[in-house]
Amino acid sequence: MSNSASDAANTQRKLARFQRWVAVIAMQTLFGASVFILTKAHYSRLAASPPDTAAAAAVGATARPTAPAIPAASFVSNDPALLRNQAAQQFQNQDYAGAVASYERLIALEPDDADLLNNLGLVLHYVNRSEDAIDRLQQALALNDRHQRSWLTLGFVRKDLGQTKTARAAFERVLQIDNQSTMATEARRMLDSLDTSEG
Repeated sequence: MSNSASDAANTQRKLARFQRWVAVIAMQTLFGASVFILTKAHYSRLAASPPDTAAAAAVGATARPTAPAIPAASFVSNDPALLRNQAAQQFQNQDYAGAVASYERLIALEPDDADLLNNLGLVLHYVNRSEDAIDRLQQALALNDRHQRSWLTLGFVRKDLGQTKTARAAFERVLQIDNQSTMATEARRMLDSLDTSEG
């Protein structure tokens, strides 16, 4: 075999090897992108909205059965979307102790989220840790003094504890912020129930 034929054969082998590597890299990139897109879509569907404090408050301070708590150690992910979904499911299932663990883990990841602090405050109250609940709600309000949901939840917790004066002040603050919102509607209902209980 001549040198030119040998060089051509070597070049041909190198070109074939290069094309195989390009194909492998392209396939891996395509596969990775597909997995990322499908995973993101899946978690977006799973992401639940936080529990509605107004609806929860409407339940009142009646018996609150709890399901067995899911230990925090059983979580396999620090993905906020997964944890939000987990917490929302626990709340819906009245597993308030489990929801406390989920929200605490979420707040460790997102400490400046007033909605998460509000939700944690509500479930802390439901597991009879009302002073901790008030602390978390005040933390949410320190982040955003106009966070209506936290004012409403704070009023609900105070009302449930028999702290009528501070409950009334919290409900009135909800109305001052926006008296046309759904939060305001619930605050008015709570104020009416305070008036009835006092009258």
